[in-house]
Amino acid sequence: MTEGFLLDQGRCTGCSACRLGCTIENGLDWDRSWRRVHTGNPQRLEAGATLHLSSACHHCERAACLDACPARAIRHDEASGAVLLDDADCIGCGYCSWACPYDAPLFDHARGVMSKCTSCPERRAGGLAPACVSACPTGALEWGELDRGQALEPLLTATRLQPRFRVIPPLGGPGPGDPFQPGAATAPLPAGGPNGAPITLRSEWPLAVFTLVAGLLAAWAAAADWMDRRIELLPFGGLAAAATVLAGLHLGSPRRAWRAVLNPRRSWLSREVLAWNLLVVLGLYSAHRGPADQTAAGAAALAGLLTLVCVDGVYRVLRRAGPRGPHSAGAVLSGLVLFALLARLPALLAALVLARASLCAPRLPSTRLPVVPARLPPRR
Repeated sequence: MTEGFLLDQGRCTGCSACRLGCTIENGLDWDRSWRRVHTGNPQRLEAGATLHLSSACHHCERAACLDACPARAIRHDEASGAVLLDDADCIGCGYCSWACPYDAPLFDHARGVMSKCTSCPERRAGGLAPACVSACPTGALEWGELDRGQALEPLLTATRLQPRFRVIPPLGGPGPGDPFQPGAATAPLPAGGPNGAPITLRSEWPLAVFTLVAGLLAAWAAAADWMDRRIELLPFGGLAAAATVLAGLHLGSPRRAWRAVLNPRRSWLSREVLAWNLLVVLGLYSAHRGPADQTAAGAAALAGLLTLVCVDGVYRVLRRAGPRGPHSAGAVLSGLVLFALLARLPALLAALVLARASLCAPRLPSTRLPVVPARLPPRR
């Protein structure tokens, strides 16, 4: 028997009592509540249905946040089935929020760690419903067996995750204009960084600098191997140290940064950290040995390529809804461009620039003017 949250949209009035119950039970600020209420058609347009969606962590059977967490701070609770986050192990990197398609984990600025809905396992162990369920005045939100509801697309688009959340549509089924119905054009839940905020260079500039330096050092190691030249020890080591410090400052709990390597089997972030350290160590060793040691130089170049592959793997979760395949801003492609520059290979550089341009073309804004009908049909 699989239990989880059920929402009867025919009963939900959008009053946010569930959000208030979660806020009080867990001692949260209102704008930091783990539960949120989304309203479709908030303008109450006549042509569309006005429905509400109460959403929190869906406690997925195959949780994306659990796989993504490099510190192994997220686990499945065997007794309750909930997906729980251990504050003592969290490094505050925010990667679980990147990976979660429902944007459930939130960053706690006061403590420097992530936080998320627990489904109130202590209350359920005592025979009580979760706080959000108990607070609902209409009985729209329940905790129970999931066979009475249905998973609606595109809200639960990541079906492989097996989210423990079902929606019971209003009587008669979803109506025209219902933004939560199967096949709807857009999903109502926010996407992006922690707390629904979009991920930008301004908010994540330490990571942007780290990615740029990783590409530069990888290209430097490969070019030195290609041209039989020595890697300059101090500049290489200085850039590596600065990038490592910047990446650590991005963490909410930098003192636990060592935990970032604990989940290489599942987390691309753990793989990136391990590959980066391998690149730095082999690059410094190659700089010490000089061009006479081709084995060390080649190993550093391979470690650089591995690092860029892992960087692309980390950022792949941000392109869930985008096209698959290479990206014009991908770390591997950018590293190859830098390698062609440093190795003085103009033909390769021109080919790579053309490749990047071809990948950018599909994302350029269209210059076509919208088609406007000659006159609007009369209102009925």
